[in-house]
Amino acid sequence: MKTFTDALNRDWSIVVNGHSAKRVRDTLGVNLLSLNLDEVNRLIADPITLVDVIFVLCKDEVEKRKLTDEQFAQGLVGDPLGKATRAMLEEVANFFQSGQRQALLKMLDKNEELQQVALGLATSEIDRINVSAAAKELLAMLGKSSTSSQASPA
Repeated sequence: MKTFTDALNRDWSIVVNGHSAKRVRDTLGVNLLSLNLDEVNRLIADPITLVDVIFVLCKDEVEKRKLTDEQFAQGLVGDPLGKATRAMLEEVANFFQSGQRQALLKMLDKNEELQQVALGLATSEIDRINVSAAAKELLAMLGKSSTSSQASPA
């Protein structure tokens, strides 16, 4: 069992077992036990489905607290969503036997490292943008487009 704290400071437990994985598959069409790296990244890139998957995994706790899915989802934003995602993925890995579990956990670590490096590179590229030069270029393009549209006969 993995735990996380949401943005509203509520603690939640995630358990992935045969029953909970089946509930996610039957409810959302997401098979947690056959996720490959591309599918993990696709799930991470779709925060709505991601929140729904986490909701289904926490459904028993949500019902005990008499919360709606909307009230639950309000706490899954920003860093807490990231922590909930990591808890869910680690719990999926923990479902499997030791050899496969270790490989899946290593894959998750490498994927997280890859995402951090990619974000760092993207930030560096953004920092290198010369805003003044880009604005001048944009204005020049707009000027050309407005003169060409004015020159066209109506």
